[in-house]
Formats: sequence, C-alpha cells, structure tokens
Amino acid sequence: MKLKAPAKVNLFLEITGKRKDGYHTLNTVFQTISLFDEIQISKNGTGKIELICKWLKNEPVNELPPEKNICYKAASLLKETLKEKNGAKIKLIKRIPSGAGLGGGSSDAGVLLKGLLNFWKRKLSQKKLNSLALKFGADVPFFLKGGCCLASGIGEKLTSLKTKWDRDPLFLVLVKPNYSKSTQNIYSKYDDLTNKSDLTYVNNISKIKEHDRVGLDDIVLVNHLENVVFNEHPDLRKIKRFLQSSGAVKSLMSGSGTTVFGIYRREVIARKAARELKDNKLSTWVVHTI
Repeated sequence: MKLKAPAKVNLFLEITGKRKDGYHTLNTVFQTISLFDEIQISKNGTGKIELICKWLKNEPVNELPPEKNICYKAASLLKETLKEKNGAKIKLIKRIPSGAGLGGGSSDAGVLLKGLLNFWKRKLSQKKLNSLALKFGADVPFFLKGGCCLASGIGEKLTSLKTKWDRDPLFLVLVKPNYSKSTQNIYSKYDDLTNKSDLTYVNNISKIKEHDRVGLDDIVLVNHLENVVFNEHPDLRKIKRFLQSSGAVKSLMSGSGTTVFGIYRREVIARKAARELKDNKLSTWVVHTI
C-alpha cells in the first residue's frame, strides 16, 4: 500500500489565548498542498511494527531512533487500541522538511493512522480516531480530513470549507532557508513578548463559515508568530517582501515557520518567482492547493 501525506500551509493564524496545560488556543485556516511525503505499508509476518525512514539528499537527516518517530508511535498506539495481532512494515520517504511550519510529521501520523486501518481491514469511529490523532499533535486531526479547514481550540476543532480555489487551484511558491525552528520555542518567545498591541484579530470566524465558497478576499492573511520569527531572522522578512513584489497576491509565513509562501493566480508567474530565488541557502517549491 502506498500513501501520500501532504504538507499544509496556514492561510492565517491568530492566537487567542493560552490554556493551563500550556497549549495555545487559536483560530487558523489549514490548506493542504501538493508537496508530499510517501508512506509505504507492507506485511512483515512478525506481528510487530517496523519503520524505515528515508530522507531526500537535500534535506538534513533527522537521526531519531525508530521508536521515537511520530509514525512509529502512532502505529504502535493504533495496534494496541485495536488489539491487532498483525504487524506492519512502514517505509517513510520524507520530502517535507521538518521545522518548517508545513506539518510534515503531523501529516505522516494522520495519513498513517487511516492507512493502517485499511491495511488491517479494521474500523474505528471517527470520534475515536480523532482522539487518537490528537495525542500526537494539535494539527494531526486535520490531516485525517485534508482540503481547507477552519480550525479553532488548539487546532482540533475543525470546520471544512468550500473554497473558490476548489475549482481553480491556487499556485504557491514555498521558500525555506537552510535552518529550522522549534514550534515550542517559537510559542515560548511569543509568550515573552511584552507588546502585543499590534496583534489584531481581523478574521471574523462566524462570517467565514457563512460563505458558500470562501475566496481569498474573505480572509485576511495574518500570522501572530511572524514578528517573533522575523525579528530573529530578518532574511525571512526580505523573502516575504520579494514574493509580494514578484506578483504574489498574498504572502505569509506558515505556522511557526520557517517557510514563507506566496500565493499566485497563475503557475507561470509562480515559477518565474521561484527561479529568481534560486540560492544554495534556500529551498523552493512550486505547489498548488489540493
């Protein structure tokens, strides 16, 4: 069995508070895009979970032991929950960079959970599956759905959105420098900000839900974590400005960074911008919404 685990971008991210358990509450829109990790599942006859992780040459290798990998943990917990006797050999081929704000690990976990249910020919209620997914990250339940979703709470309360780009996909240029950031570290630095007066709440969640088909003009691209990351890495602010000047209709940092993306109506303009950004210290991708 072969599966594709897509990356995501946040079309906006507004932090609304912080819970006692340390999780931040937020409003955001997740959108899956055509950059994928690949997951292969096959029989192994041992009754155990095996994991092989392969990274592409151009990406830094994350040398975690298999048992600490999110996919291994997700597969093991699902097996235990189902009391499944069969094992599985899982091969994970990584194309989505880590520490980039693109949700690669969360996508792998979410897609794998659904894939293993099919592989083992087992069923689980959607509520139970969502509960399992949430144990591995606030955005993992989103990857059980994909597409475009409005998320609130810590990211687990999801409303699927119909969009104008369901019919005519948007093209995005993703730009990532040769360094990554820890999500936990970025949120911690956000908490340390003494002046949050410039962090306005400009997206009307109720109004967004009312639209038959959401368009780009119906949402304001803002990310409350941008200044935290940009102040530490001014080069990212320059990348955002370049994307805006290159024909992008919108530009934003995704999640907690470090990827910055521009949204384009036409693929040819997106590819031209990506070519102009060719640099050995930058990774670029031209993708589309899915």
